[in-house]
Amino acid sequence: MKEFFFNDKKILIKSSNEFDHWDSQFERDLYDFCYEKLPPRGQYKPYIDVDKFIDDENGSYKFNLVKKLNSYGLQIDKSERPSKKCTNKDQFESQLIIGNRLIKKHPLLMGFFSNLSIKSYHAIENAKLILNLNVITHDDFKDILLTNKEIFEQTWTREQSSSERQSGNTVIGSISESLFAESFKPLMQDETFFKVNNNKVSSYGDFIIMCLPNNLWISVKSSNARERLLASGYSNDIIGIGFFKDPKEFSDLKIRNYQKVGFLALYLPDFPVDNKQLEDNTNTYQTYINSKSNITKNQMPTNINGKLFIRPTSILFKDLKNLAENTFSGKVKLTTAATKFKPRFSENLVTSQSFSVMQPNTLVLPERKDRDIAPDRL
Repeated sequence: MKEFFFNDKKILIKSSNEFDHWDSQFERDLYDFCYEKLPPRGQYKPYIDVDKFIDDENGSYKFNLVKKLNSYGLQIDKSERPSKKCTNKDQFESQLIIGNRLIKKHPLLMGFFSNLSIKSYHAIENAKLILNLNVITHDDFKDILLTNKEIFEQTWTREQSSSERQSGNTVIGSISESLFAESFKPLMQDETFFKVNNNKVSSYGDFIIMCLPNNLWISVKSSNARERLLASGYSNDIIGIGFFKDPKEFSDLKIRNYQKVGFLALYLPDFPVDNKQLEDNTNTYQTYINSKSNITKNQMPTNINGKLFIRPTSILFKDLKNLAENTFSGKVKLTTAATKFKPRFSENLVTSQSFSVMQPNTLVLPERKDRDIAPDRL
């Protein structure tokens, strides 16, 4: 094994001989080539320049990825083809192939490449391995964000193309959703809590918990709320979460607008989400609370159930767990009854009675029981 260090973490990289299975000889050849480029021991940093996989680049590795694939009778996947608008197709194509054929299976290799665009799930899987995490919780968010920030800062040795910048922005945005999805896994044990994959209704939220009388939607945004979070509300019961940076986005006026469109709560990060917060040892939630120091807790914004509207992200998991485990009668756990539901997305969209938009008739449920989940507990 080769040994590397990322701050106080030790990272061991196996040789190809220590793996029992390879999807293709191409994957093994690419792994071997990259393994040989790494020193026996050193810092966890880039040693391999993805640009040099192109034949006409100065100092080319003479390892053309497309030609190598074709030599084994393999073809480039659709996901590995840059768009027609891409201005550096050869470079970006190499990045997509390495991400799909190598990093996807061996995420720890991610930090050894410079000039590489990656997917959010690659970044999270890599951070989990570096930090030795099996399950991600709220307490791990800060370390994962800092780990990826440090890796991203040393990735690029040149100015990025528009496609590469767009790919990076997508990662920053989707890493929020991916992190929350990871932390939700212990609760997503049945069909009552799941990620929304239907494009017809995805604008309403990213996750959904089956509830009666109304389903609870969860909308995830990245660093800024702006109008995109507000647009998720269509008089559905919904909560908003994300790595929001600016507490000024949650003025009393804007909070009233969130409440009008159905939001029950907004969860602000109570951990640093950027360099400035890290240096100042503060976070968005604490800054928001400090701005309300002139009023009492009873004067803080509340939802229609009389509970706090602005909440720290650290209690999100607890709130959702309580929602799923509480009962109406106090005799039966809600999750017991909820697992009997077999939800499906309806193909029909029904017109909202209160807005001139189309609102999804999202879940088809059986007749309500007295022990079903209800969002009025939030």
